Formats: sequence, structure tokens, C-alpha cells
Amino acid sequence: MASTIPQQVARALLALTLTLGGTALSAAEPLRILIIKGQNHHQWEKTSPLMAKLFTASGRFQVTMSRTPPAFRQPPKAPPKPADEARQKTYAEELRLYAEEKAAWDQKQRAAWDAWRPAFRQYDVVLSNYNGQEWPQKVRGLFSRKA
Repeated sequence: MASTIPQQVARALLALTLTLGGTALSAAEPLRILIIKGQNHHQWEKTSPLMAKLFTASGRFQVTMSRTPPAFRQPPKAPPKPADEARQKTYAEELRLYAEEKAAWDQKQRAAWDAWRPAFRQYDVVLSNYNGQEWPQKVRGLFSRKA
């Protein structure tokens, strides 16, 4: 039987709490957690606030969330094979338009990605609820210096 998203999140939070072990339990100050959210194949819009609520409710964590710029829509789906010539031409045109729109989107989003600079070093824990496009090199550098 498949578990629900809240059950999955609760298990992940329990695992993180147990992993942090004595540090989390004995810390005089709450541990500062940064949750990265913004692109994913699951319902991150629901799971991120739930994770923050569970961590905060424990009294052991201070939670901040940082949202990445949004992702572009998925490309058009290829027609099933065998596809007739008219459908192939339609699909080729859909792909051409998609490429143009994506190029314009990427240009517009470049400023948003340039502005997204989480202060990783201010946090004890960085928790990723993100599974999207690769972060810009500058952000990856900031993150690797945290680690």
C-alpha cells in the first residue's frame, strides 16, 4: 500500500531528527534549517509548508524557506508511433514554437536566477525539497562552501 505524502514527509523528518541525534536534542538554541523549494516532480507546494510546520512545532528548529525561480513547462509530447505525416508536421511545429518560447523564458529567468542567493552559511541544516534544473554555478559554489 502506498503511503500518503504527509506520511512520507513525517518519516523523512523523523529520519533527519534521528540523524541529527544528540545535537538536535541537546542544543540550547534551535537548529536553523533552510528548506529549498521551487521545482519538483511532487507536490512541493504542500510538502514544504508541512515540513516547516512539523519542524517548528517540535520547538527544536527555526525554519526558513527559499524558493527557486520556477521551471518552464514541459515540452510537447511526441505523437504515438506510427504517426501520420500531418501529425508529424504538427509535432515539428509544436517543438519549434516550444524552443522559441523556452529561449525567451530562459532569458527572462536569468535575472531571477542571478538574484537567488540563499545564505547557506547562516543555517545549521539545508534541507532540499527540490528536484529541478541545475542551480547556477555561483549558487553551487555558495552551497559547496557551506558543506
